[in-house]
Amino acid sequence: MKQISHKLIMRNINELIGIINGISYDGIINKLEVARLSSWVKKNRNLSYEHKQAHLISLVEQVLEDGIITDEEREMLLENCSQYTAFETDSIAKVYELNGIIEGIICDNEINEKEVCRLQDWMRTNESFIRYHKPSKTICEKIDQILEDGIVTQEEQKSLLEMLKKRLNDAQIETKIGYLKNCVKERKNLGIDLIDLLDNADAIDIIHSRAESQLGSTLNSYSGTYVRDPEIVFVSLVLIGMLYYDGAFYESVRKTYKSLYQRYSEQKVEGLIRTLLNNYRTKDDATGTKTRIINVVLAGSIVPSYYLGSFFEFIYDIYKLNFDSNLPDDLYGEFQFVYDGLQNVMRSESDEVQVNITKKTYKLIKSTKQLITNPIYNDAVIKLSIIVVRLIDKYIWGKDNVLYNPYLKRGYQEWLSTINREKEYGNRSKVEQLRSRWEPEFVLTRNTICLVPPTHRVKATYDYRAIRIIVKKEEKVIYDDYVEDIREIIGGYQIKNHAIELPNPLGRINYQLVAGNEIIYDSKTRLYRNFIVFDERGQELANNKDYSGTAVFCAKSKVDKLHLYFSGEAYCLSSYIAHLGDAILIEDKVFNFSEMIRPGVFGEKYEGYFVAQDDCKFEVFKDEVILVFESEFTDSGFEIQINQRSYKIDAFEYSTVERKGVNKYSLKLGCLGSGIYQLRVNALHSGKRISVLRTQFAIDKKLYVEQVENNNDSYIVSVDSDLMPEPIFDEISVQDFREDWIKFNWNNQQYIYYVPFRFPLYRIDNGAWKSFSQEIWIGDITQESSIDLYGCKYDKICLLTSTGQIIEEAPGLKTEGVFSRFSAGFLLSYKSHYDYVGISLLAEDRYQDGILCYNKCILDEAKTTVIYSHEDKAIVVTPYFYGQGNIRFKVIDDVNNVIYTSFALDKDVPEYVYDLSSFINYKVIFFEKERGLSLKKERILKEFPIVFYAREDFIGKSFKIKEVYFDQFVRGEFLRKKHYFNTTYVYFKEMISGNEYIGEVYVRTYHGAFMLDNINPVDIEICSDVIDGMIELSITKDGDGLLLDFEHHGIMNSMDDDKAVDIFSYNIDMKGVESV
Repeated sequence: MKQISHKLIMRNINELIGIINGISYDGIINKLEVARLSSWVKKNRNLSYEHKQAHLISLVEQVLEDGIITDEEREMLLENCSQYTAFETDSIAKVYELNGIIEGIICDNEINEKEVCRLQDWMRTNESFIRYHKPSKTICEKIDQILEDGIVTQEEQKSLLEMLKKRLNDAQIETKIGYLKNCVKERKNLGIDLIDLLDNADAIDIIHSRAESQLGSTLNSYSGTYVRDPEIVFVSLVLIGMLYYDGAFYESVRKTYKSLYQRYSEQKVEGLIRTLLNNYRTKDDATGTKTRIINVVLAGSIVPSYYLGSFFEFIYDIYKLNFDSNLPDDLYGEFQFVYDGLQNVMRSESDEVQVNITKKTYKLIKSTKQLITNPIYNDAVIKLSIIVVRLIDKYIWGKDNVLYNPYLKRGYQEWLSTINREKEYGNRSKVEQLRSRWEPEFVLTRNTICLVPPTHRVKATYDYRAIRIIVKKEEKVIYDDYVEDIREIIGGYQIKNHAIELPNPLGRINYQLVAGNEIIYDSKTRLYRNFIVFDERGQELANNKDYSGTAVFCAKSKVDKLHLYFSGEAYCLSSYIAHLGDAILIEDKVFNFSEMIRPGVFGEKYEGYFVAQDDCKFEVFKDEVILVFESEFTDSGFEIQINQRSYKIDAFEYSTVERKGVNKYSLKLGCLGSGIYQLRVNALHSGKRISVLRTQFAIDKKLYVEQVENNNDSYIVSVDSDLMPEPIFDEISVQDFREDWIKFNWNNQQYIYYVPFRFPLYRIDNGAWKSFSQEIWIGDITQESSIDLYGCKYDKICLLTSTGQIIEEAPGLKTEGVFSRFSAGFLLSYKSHYDYVGISLLAEDRYQDGILCYNKCILDEAKTTVIYSHEDKAIVVTPYFYGQGNIRFKVIDDVNNVIYTSFALDKDVPEYVYDLSSFINYKVIFFEKERGLSLKKERILKEFPIVFYAREDFIGKSFKIKEVYFDQFVRGEFLRKKHYFNTTYVYFKEMISGNEYIGEVYVRTYHGAFMLDNINPVDIEICSDVIDGMIELSITKDGDGLLLDFEHHGIMNSMDDDKAVDIFSYNIDMKGVESV
């Protein structure tokens, strides 16, 4: 099951937050600091693709409009930054923030004692996040040394300023490079994260220089193919593709690695590059074949700069047709819909795409189209699409849109040259429209209630002529008609329909959108109502939500205490002036105009946080609370006991609402500070104390919690609380984690603090906690089993089978404090039907996370590797599988002899197989064996063919030359062309070094082998590993290239022909090997 991370991260937003904090540290913001902040915003404002990030940048822009930052504006910015980073869990984000703080401090070329102290405070608070970042740790030690005597001298200020300047110059680039390399390791797309780097020539030069150095060291090594730092080379190549690819790639590579090409031949350099890129190739989901090697680089760049103008035009048409020239709220979801609907047209082999609705052909290279059609990788294209469409929207509606990023600027300016804003839009002003949802809504207009369908967007796979809307009342059809307004948009159709009048909206109303006999959407029970409440605008009000103003109740009959103003055959309408906290009893249900729905203590609480003592667990609030209780003793007084101290009800500000002889009291307890409270309400009636309510709660006004994932198995956490004498800084191991690990004393009594850290963890039957990435094994589940989900709040689970089918019978979630629980025994019913089931965890019907439950052991083909190591002279088998079966492998040679069988394997642990021979077609077969004694046959999981070619084993062997490359001068420039051979062979006679040989070339005829003695012996150099069954060679004679014989499709037996062209490189067929 695919797990989509919908977390949109613009890394350098943390840098902005740091700058804002840094320039505020001394309490004064001068002109130089304002200028630096303004410069950052101008450079980065167009790179955000997430709503919260765009909002923060917009806020800073508004503050900077007059060139002055007032104290109020400064506090407002700091508050917004604090909200953004309140639950930041990423150590890389913290390093970015620190870089920003340093930049904010030193941008005026000064540093004072107050700034030094504030910087020390920040670094101590965030020590757990930066302790492993060496440059940051060095600064921390320097600041501690300076402040040791309590005085910051002028000399120390100057020394620290220089140190910070040097650290900033180094760290900003190194932080970025480290992050990019990590993305390559995790196979994440680099394109979005490279965009903000493209105006930093120094950083680009450093990346290219390191990549060139890595390639040079490899070419100078024994193996000639093992790159120690392949990630930096990959980043460099993607940068080259992003900036310079225009249909040709290696010309730009040669210019970038100029000195490398001066030392080594083109064949050798480019053979190594192809070998490296070959390790990052993926299979095309549609064809099952591997993508072209060059597409690995191009996919990493998303859309190369040369093609970005056409991409702007493509997005502009989506903006006009699908968005009606207004940005919808959920841009990510809208682009997902578009790209899902364009699957078929994106599968063409050309670098173009035709869209019928626009009657246009767009220039989109195949690698970009492959990203769009693959839901696992199209996240990067969607993010770039969001950036581009925001730029387009700013231009269309006349907003300031100065672009500094060279990559975006090129595409933007090319697009501008193709449109006429005034002609298409005139001078109309932008009107923000409410974006409709998928569900229809009840709307009240005068005394009529209608069902208003949303603006549906449906896939193009449906026949638009057969689309209609059906509305049922108690299973009886009351409306059935074809949709009036259907228009084609990119990726599908947009459907609009008029409001549908409902003679009787109460009861079981069902709404369906259908195409022929297929149901596209079904409201199911979502529109079932015994009564409906509307606000002043005629929109439906939800129960238990804060509201004050006129409310209209639609019910079957008159409602007590309400003003009846309309009585019809099917329903009555009554009005009520609602105040926050009011409640109305209707149809045996309480309708609350407040989120407070039961007696107890209410207020702004920390969701999921609890304090516990013994078996009593109670909630934690951020600040003042409101006490709500009900009593039928309406003529009595009340005593409020707080920690055994008594108060009269008059001591508090309170309000009363009477309902059917029961009073509901709301008391504001604003006098309480941080602490743990026992509260009791007694009614004083007939000389007796009658208990009305007993409860406990905690107030923690300065609770601050942070976490960062240290690695897959541990987290670093920081907890600072008014309830604890000292902050907690600790490293938490998933393996040893317990949810009740935080203990503290308050008034000489011990309590447990349950903190819902956002650890994606689960456990089975109260066992050890495990990461979501650790799959569930069905053998660990019984009919009585339960699964707990820690920390993160989910409200629903949905099951997917291994075939992608949704299972409706998913059990409900029950909240148990800091974790949620569901019964897991039902998983056993799918044990024999599916290889695995996916447990999707949802919040507000949106996918958040997922856990896989495996019924069988499954080998992950993409992550399992079977390679030959030239250094170890062995086949290295590294299995990656899911489940807990007894997985093994055996090696079979080309005559079906089993020559090696492994013991039980550990996941992701390599095993070495020695003493095998080159040029043999081996099969590595993974299988699952029953544990213990069993007569069951082994279950075959996967077969991996492998044939390897040890360099020393080339000696004495001949290979057929399949194709050669040469340069031909056409219209004033050299073009690289390919020519096929059929009868020419190369013989390896003697090994000179790791990749260099002395050999001979010959032609095979009907009469035997004809040696090309006039040019033999020749120098042979291996330039690549096996790629698609061939190895690239360089063959020369005394340093000169051999000559191509066009007439005989071979090599000339001479080095003296002025008209012949040199052969550049040779590909030998590894299937055509012969021992001589």
